[in-house]
Amino acid sequence: MAHVCVHHHAEVSVSLIGGRHYCEICRLSQEEALPLVARGVLPRDCYVWRIGPDRWSPLRGSTAAHWLAHELSIPSPLEIHRCLAGYTVQIKDILRGRREVGGRVPLRVGDLFVTLAEDHCGRIIELKKDSELGLRISIQHLATHEGRVAVDDFYRHFQGMGRFFR
Repeated sequence: MAHVCVHHHAEVSVSLIGGRHYCEICRLSQEEALPLVARGVLPRDCYVWRIGPDRWSPLRGSTAAHWLAHELSIPSPLEIHRCLAGYTVQIKDILRGRREVGGRVPLRVGDLFVTLAEDHCGRIIELKKDSELGLRISIQHLATHEGRVAVDDFYRHFQGMGRFFR
């Protein structure tokens, strides 16, 4: 039995993205919206959402959260915060169910990092003792302006400003 489009119920599915079926009308509209997605978004091919019967547009949200959600398989509870693959584009969704760590609680590889303004995020991929800093914290994150995944030092790149969550 052929599957039908999630939005156009009379149309046969031609693509399956994030467990949802889309017809040729949706597929073409999605393709039209993709060139409008900012260069630094990773992954790019799912960073669109439906804004009308036959119209799709780039999502509004944190591109860093979108990348991290794909890396950690974090879905969005709300469709308006969800990429086509089903993952969130909101930092608040990334942090849902996590608690802030730091102070007397030692950081661990895998802990999440969020800037104080909560406009950028990443994850700790390495912790090393350092004679100058005490502890070198390497953060993997999406360098949006460069369109690549980067690893940067918490103290040098982020000026030691941010919060950690587990």
